[in-house]
Amino acid sequence: DVDGHTNLDNLSVSGVSTFQNKVHLLDNDVLELGGSTGEVGDLLIFANGSTNAIDARNAPLTIRNNVSNTGGGFPHNIQIQAKTGESSAIFYPEGSVDLYFDSELKFSTASSGINVVGTTTTGQLAVTGVSTFSGNVDINADIDVDGHTELDNVNVSGIITSAAATVNGETILNGN
Repeated sequence: DVDGHTNLDNLSVSGVSTFQNKVHLLDNDVLELGGSTGEVGDLLIFANGSTNAIDARNAPLTIRNNVSNTGGGFPHNIQIQAKTGESSAIFYPEGSVDLYFDSELKFSTASSGINVVGTTTTGQLAVTGVSTFSGNVDINADIDVDGHTELDNVNVSGIITSAAATVNGETILNGN
């Protein structure tokens, strides 16, 4: 039984250790979990004043929330915050994954696919299946359509080049 301060160079404990307040490791100290004596641990948690890291060394790092949501209370999701109060990602159990930019929802998974909030910029987009657009579609380049295309209302300002055309109904041509 030790009361007060004790300075030990080396301490080996077999069994359970209980801490009443906190464990304080200083800069460049490493908390090592797993592995064998004398070897680098399987999981390292450390801070050196400029970097804070969790380093999984020998196996995948799994972050898991095994708390049941029965009985109400807080939702039992996993949240990653870039800073206090600013969500970067929220993972909902048996549900969506939401990604945020400056606490604004931008991307969300759904049972039907994904939902994007805001503007999407992509260098190349390949879409298979039916695409439905609500609102205007602004295309600032050539359109290459293979197969049948049905257009309800076409307004062309510029030049039309056609090898052949079939026109049904009233046709008005102005110009030379």
